[in-house]
Amino acid sequence: MNGERREIWVGTRHGLYHFVAGEDAGCWARRGPFLAGEDVGAVACHAGETILAGTHSGALFQSRDRGEIWRQIPFDGKQAELNDDYAAYRCPIVPNGTTETGIWSLAFSPADPDTIFAGVLPAALFRSEDAGETWLEVEGLRRLPASQEFWGPFNAPFLHTIEPDARCAERLTIGVSVGGIFGTADSGATWRVLTAGMDPWSPEGARFPEVHKDVHKLRVSPADPRRMYITEHGPWISRSDDGGESWRRLPAGKARTVTRPIALHPRDPDRLWLALLEDEPEAEGIPRVRERLEVLESRDGGLTWADFSAGLPAGECNVYREGLVSDNRSPVGLYLGTSAGDVFFAGEGGGAWRRLAGGLPSVRAVVPV
Repeated sequence: MNGERREIWVGTRHGLYHFVAGEDAGCWARRGPFLAGEDVGAVACHAGETILAGTHSGALFQSRDRGEIWRQIPFDGKQAELNDDYAAYRCPIVPNGTTETGIWSLAFSPADPDTIFAGVLPAALFRSEDAGETWLEVEGLRRLPASQEFWGPFNAPFLHTIEPDARCAERLTIGVSVGGIFGTADSGATWRVLTAGMDPWSPEGARFPEVHKDVHKLRVSPADPRRMYITEHGPWISRSDDGGESWRRLPAGKARTVTRPIALHPRDPDRLWLALLEDEPEAEGIPRVRERLEVLESRDGGLTWADFSAGLPAGECNVYREGLVSDNRSPVGLYLGTSAGDVFFAGEGGGAWRRLAGGLPSVRAVVPV
């Protein structure tokens, strides 16, 4: 590794941590926990200074000085209204009603750092245009007729991915579970369902079969916004080469594999990494790592895969949606956080993963600065 500075923020079940690498990325200085006791599932950074942290209780926190001082930002996730809205759909798979809430995703607009997006449970998108001081729901998503049939594994759907388009401020792509992929070209006033080519399954009697898609994670290539990848509940990923207009399924892993965390190369749309989980029907369909951590790498857009697991340990754990990420340094750094409280680092050139940190609470999200 070269001497370029690397740093990450790590959201955990009990607080938020900050790590900065030494010159060879072999020794990482640790700060935290910040927000001790908070279950931090969503983190976003701007310019290395402003940090947002969203929790599974629905609280939102902000620091403008690299974590020295934190304050809670008023944020009304409209939980009761959203729950009533989605509970009206009698999903035949699970009861579609919950008393829970939570912030599942956060993103700064690349075009304007004062514009920030938040995705919540039950599924809705919120936007702030004053750096987080006030928030309003982007109501166009719930006005989409097909949203009436969103549902989720937590008895309600949730909005887990927000991908603003760096080249057009009005464009945004989001992922909802269970719902699918949705795009807007007018800042959220109207939305299109982007699920053509995905698994055609839907519950019996569905009026909107196009939104019954269990998308685990969406990533849009920083090098080419028309190249998108999604992970799903099965031994495959799906890829779009036309901005989500159509999707192609690509095998990945073994028979009982479930794909969820995925990381993309910042400058090569064909290069990506995938952490593998295993389905556990006896455990209420919650996938996890059962024997050892496995990561795959593809250099041809998901057509073929090679093992990228050297240095990763054996043992049961889980890797959540935001647990596998890449930075934009050169060479690219990869980060893998687990429910066992470990964070691992590897360089794009290969070699073994190294434990960056251990003994943390369960890792929810890793975000490079």
